[in-house]
Amino acid sequence: GIWRPTSWDQWREKSKACAYALHSIGFRPGDIASILANTIADWVYADMGILCAGGVSSGIYPTDSSSQVEYLINDSSTKVIFAEDEEQLDKILSCRERCPTLQKIVVFKCC
Repeated sequence: GIWRPTSWDQWREKSKACAYALHSIGFRPGDIASILANTIADWVYADMGILCAGGVSSGIYPTDSSSQVEYLINDSSTKVIFAEDEEQLDKILSCRERCPTLQKIVVFKCC
C-alpha cells in the first residue's frame, strides 16, 4: 500500500469520533466490541475509540472462518463488531442470526 502519514491530532480526532458514535448507539462502559480486520489504521481508530468509550476491545483474526467468528462473538458477548471489508462482512452476516448480543455492524470499506 501507499504510506500515508497521520498526525497525533488526526489519531485523537478519529478515535474520539468513534467513541462518540459508539456512545450514541447505546454502547456503554464495560460493553464489548470486536474488530475483524487486518492490521490497518482503521483497526487502531476503532480500538482506541472502543477504549475511549470505556468498552472492551476484542480482536478477531481476519483469517478466521465464519464459525470461528460466530463462536468469538457469542463467547465475548460482542455488542458491536467492526469489519474491514465485504469479505469480513459476509462472515458476520452468515452467522448474525445466531449471535443474540450483536446489535450493530460497522464496515470500514465496502464494495
